[in-house]
Amino acid sequence: MNLSALPLELIDEILKRLDAISLAKSRQVCRSWRELHSQPRYKLLWRRACFRDITEDVLSELTGKRTSIVTHEDPDGLSGTSEIIRRENDSTDWKAVYQKWFRSRHIGKWPSMITELRGHAGSVWDVKFSGDRVVTCGEDGTICIWDSWTSHCIAVLSGHRDAVLSISLRQIPGLSPHADIPHDLIVSGSKDCSVKVWDMKTPCATAVLNGHCYHVLSNLGDWVKYVRLWQSDTLLYVTDNSQLGLWSIKYGESLSSIELTDTRRHNVIQLAPGVQGAAFRGNTALVLTHSNGLFAWENKSDSSILHNFSLIGEHSNSVERGDCLTMHGALVAIGTRSGAVHVYHLDGNWENQFTKVHCVLHGNKSAVNAVSIDDDGEGPSLITGGEDGIVRVYRWFPPSI
Repeated sequence: MNLSALPLELIDEILKRLDAISLAKSRQVCRSWRELHSQPRYKLLWRRACFRDITEDVLSELTGKRTSIVTHEDPDGLSGTSEIIRRENDSTDWKAVYQKWFRSRHIGKWPSMITELRGHAGSVWDVKFSGDRVVTCGEDGTICIWDSWTSHCIAVLSGHRDAVLSISLRQIPGLSPHADIPHDLIVSGSKDCSVKVWDMKTPCATAVLNGHCYHVLSNLGDWVKYVRLWQSDTLLYVTDNSQLGLWSIKYGESLSSIELTDTRRHNVIQLAPGVQGAAFRGNTALVLTHSNGLFAWENKSDSSILHNFSLIGEHSNSVERGDCLTMHGALVAIGTRSGAVHVYHLDGNWENQFTKVHCVLHGNKSAVNAVSIDDDGEGPSLITGGEDGIVRVYRWFPPSI
């Protein structure tokens, strides 16, 4: 039967009842079905599948856009997907979004490859993906840019006088994260109490934000422990004495600073014995503490903690002390002092998470200081940096859908 000769409404009724895997496989049924997949209306089917199967916050992260939906009831009683409020989302490749989310559900389950990047003289403190490249920083005061497939070190950025503790990358506006070089700037924070901004194409420091030392830092012991680019041209940094500041890269001036231990502020949670790591999605932060506690915190006026979690590892055992974490899409990875990396898949709301570990990676023989997850368009990838100075890139090779 030639399905393409049927009314479009009837075709929609047939295809929209397929789950995503069946929808992908339907292309292989016959030539006429394959031709249907090239029609613009086919894109709407994948949009419907994304909003049906993927939670809104994860979908916003995967698309890089703020998305919202309105649910409705079909006349036949089936819950339907919605009109997308933000119409600019119509330019999104919804099938690619679904593929990326689907692949993340099977990380650790498919054939894999581990590539080791060796070159840092001392501990590695932070790691980031940039297309096919990996950017790392370490105790030796350098920032390294690597080809993640060949393990070749493309560039070494030297300029800090002490260990580099944190890095952040700025994505080029309008450029796919899967491009060869999707980022144009590297921001680094160091024990030398400075933040540097580097041009990624011509690796040299374009700006040195020592000025904030005079406004925020009170002595040389105030290391810059965390940096993050926010809204393209705004830099957020956190120092060792819990000062948080915003710096304008565009204008080269301080925007604001606060003392995180100020108990009068309503949007600050007092933690003991301190924060080991945090990952953010929208208004929610996932926070890992030194005492191996893990909780989700929603940024509201009442600073409400959404949920406290008990981490379950292999064989239903508790997880040894976590040192770092990252969150990407529906995945959360926690690096530990033993070198193991525990990967969890978030599914649904925050109530029932971390009750079962998705997979555990044992490639590291020393403590893991940094971990990052990405998807290069072909499959999920994870990188770790640790006390042994070795950066490890894990790649999985899933079947396509």
